[in-house]
Amino acid sequence: MSGPVAVLDTSVFVSAKAPEEPEHGASTRLLELAHLRRFRAVVSTVTVSELCAGYYRFGDDLGRRAFLDYVRSAGTIQAVSVSVDVADAAAKVRSEDALRLPDALIVATGICSGAECLVTHDKGFARVKGRIRVNSAREYVRRLDPA
Repeated sequence: MSGPVAVLDTSVFVSAKAPEEPEHGASTRLLELAHLRRFRAVVSTVTVSELCAGYYRFGDDLGRRAFLDYVRSAGTIQAVSVSVDVADAAAKVRSEDALRLPDALIVATGICSGAECLVTHDKGFARVKGRIRVNSAREYVRRLDPA
């Protein structure tokens, strides 16, 4: 698929799953736009791990399996493993921007995947704006679907 590429942070999926979250509607719409192939959605396997940890914590095996099936088979989301290049880029981000390693790996996944932006609701990512654009789901949906 050609077109824009965005790396999605864990917070997008958490917001989409929880109707009480302030970004629920925008996160849900963003995942719909990914399904419609309006952009190429990329996630780090770190994000997959973080989400699965939540499913394990709450004993939601059915939810975890549904999420993994979605990532594996929908063709909507490209899961990117931590390669040597991603690990090296993450080390640079971590050392220069003082991000936690999981967050640095998510940023590096975006950089190495050619993503135009990182979509997140985590304000801690603001310090990487010089490396990759940081948008909320609401901001990115507005860019993709201005109507």
